[in-house]
Amino acid sequence: MMKNPGINPDDWASFEASIRKKEERAESKRRQRKDLRKKFETLKPDDLGTALEQRSGEYMWSREYHPTGMDGRQRVDLVGRPHRGDHLVFIEIEGGRTHPIDNAVKAWRYSDEIVDSKPVMLIQIFSPYFYARTGNRRRMTEAIFIGRKAEVMTAGKLRYASLGQEYWPPSADSELDRLVQQVSSLIDDYRGRG
Repeated sequence: MMKNPGINPDDWASFEASIRKKEERAESKRRQRKDLRKKFETLKPDDLGTALEQRSGEYMWSREYHPTGMDGRQRVDLVGRPHRGDHLVFIEIEGGRTHPIDNAVKAWRYSDEIVDSKPVMLIQIFSPYFYARTGNRRRMTEAIFIGRKAEVMTAGKLRYASLGQEYWPPSADSELDRLVQQVSSLIDDYRGRG
């Protein structure tokens, strides 16, 4: 910063000190968020896909799926395609993603813009990161809001559901039974309504 010669040197020093403190607090918060995100990297698409396949053979699960008609960089963490039926299940694992709203918008765009798109159920699974003091609950809330609005705006072509921290596995080697059971229940409900 350029120093204005008309400013009292003591005021300038105080101003610089306040800027430094603000930058230090921001950096500390970034480090806390990064550490918190790393703590909740306990749910991987491969593990969830394998557990869902073992529970039911009704779906074929693909990891890192690129939806047809979307630009090649768009991907979904886990996609279930039924052996019988004409729909898709998108699962997005939100461990600590900075902008989970992007995943809700991606599913909405797929359902709305791709002419020959199949009906979709989007399930977003939010880790405890979004509930923690240094996490970002607001971004989770916005993603859920957009997912619900997308469901209305697509006249049911997109169904939306979210799962919170109570279903997040506490460690990488923990059982996924509770989460798999809840995901399966959401899918069964979707198929029953669809």
